[in-house]
Parts: sequence; structure tokens; C-alpha cells
Amino acid sequence: MYTENTIAEDWIRSEELFSSKYMYSHLSDFLRYMTLWRFGGIFIDTDTVVMKSFENVSDSRMSNTLEVRLWDFQTKDLDTL
Repeated sequence: MYTENTIAEDWIRSEELFSSKYMYSHLSDFLRYMTLWRFGGIFIDTDTVVMKSFENVSDSRMSNTLEVRLWDFQTKDLDTL
């Protein structure tokens, strides 16, 4: 399980997420975040037009950040979440 041994594990077990009016949106955002946290990488929405290379994104001010349309994370150990 993605959240095992993290602070997110208690949140998932509390079922607070599943009682949300926007459960599917919140769950998909959460799964994207946890996947990037665990494996690293970049997430962009499918309606985003890419104008520049992502080659230097990890070395920029945007590294390990959440932006409106671009998420960039280096691989992390879930124990540090």
C-alpha cells in the first residue's frame, strides 16, 4: 500500500477522504501525489501545452514543488513523508 508507514496511512484509514463530496477528485490527486513521492517524475495535465524542455526542471526552483499544472518530485523514501 502506498501509504503504509506514513502519516497518510492514518488519513486513509479514517475514511475522511471517502466521505468527501469531491472524493474522486481528491483521491486521484492523492494517488498522483503519492506516486510522484514514491517514484519521482513529473505530472502535467493532458490539456497542458509544453513550450520548453523538461530537461532542467529538476535543477530549477520548481523541483519538489506543486504548481497548478506541473508537479515535479525526486524519488523519496515513504518513511520520511
